[in-house]
Amino acid sequence: MQMRGIRKSAVGLKAMLAAVAVAGAVVASDAHGAAIIELRALDVTGGSLTDAKNVTVDGASSTITVGIFLLLSNADNNHANDGGLNIQGSLVNSSTSLFGTFRGDTTASGATTINLSSSFQGPSSQSGFQIAGSGSNINLGRDTAFGTGVPDNGIVPSNSYFTAVSTGAGTGTPIFGTGAGAGNTELQLGTTVFTVGGGGGGASASLNFIPHLRSDGTVSARRNQRFTLDGVSYTVDGSGAGVTGTGATTTGQVQLGAPLTVSTVIPEPTSLGLLGLASAGLLARRRRATN
Repeated sequence: MQMRGIRKSAVGLKAMLAAVAVAGAVVASDAHGAAIIELRALDVTGGSLTDAKNVTVDGASSTITVGIFLLLSNADNNHANDGGLNIQGSLVNSSTSLFGTFRGDTTASGATTINLSSSFQGPSSQSGFQIAGSGSNINLGRDTAFGTGVPDNGIVPSNSYFTAVSTGAGTGTPIFGTGAGAGNTELQLGTTVFTVGGGGGGASASLNFIPHLRSDGTVSARRNQRFTLDGVSYTVDGSGAGVTGTGATTTGQVQLGAPLTVSTVIPEPTSLGLLGLASAGLLARRRRATN
């Protein structure tokens, strides 16, 4: 799978942080900026795209191609010193009215890189294992809410998360953006497919990427969010603290993006009327047959 181009976002940091607030993030960015991981709709079969954050589907079996993007705040107008080394988390549908399944790995298939862009198929990378969520949802990874101090020990499989790792991770080299200019630096970590499973007319789903902030295990295992902002390397651990290349401690470095909303088509009044007439006709026919 090839990585879509590393692009410059036309959305400024201020607008992105506003989107994070709407999404219900529990931390705020500091002066150093932040890494935001978000889901965007790239294509749909059995429905229509309003924009990258809003999709309307016909119903069960409709599919949405979903891009997974890392947005890095860019304060110095230089995309070439912003990069991603390791990002880990869950892809989650929080809806209990419109269910669906994310494409991912199973215990039978083992770990694969089917959901990952080619530049993020480094050591220990994986697409994420399918895990039963609320209702009939099948998510990737176990986290369902954004928070800190999430343990892995005692859970099988423990590492069920979508894990994007730079192909240069062996030498500690991130995948960097290119060019110069204002706006966030964007890296496409991967692509998956969300298949709608069921839900009535007017039902909706809310899809999001939940960064995994692990609190147990070795120091290396806990520090599973690693990226570079304006030339400064960040390693965020399970307490939500980021250790920079200068030794300073920062918080709020990893944040939620705005959710991707999926809605089902609401039947038009005319369609409902025709359905009612058809039902009435069928009922009358059955009565005549009985008599």
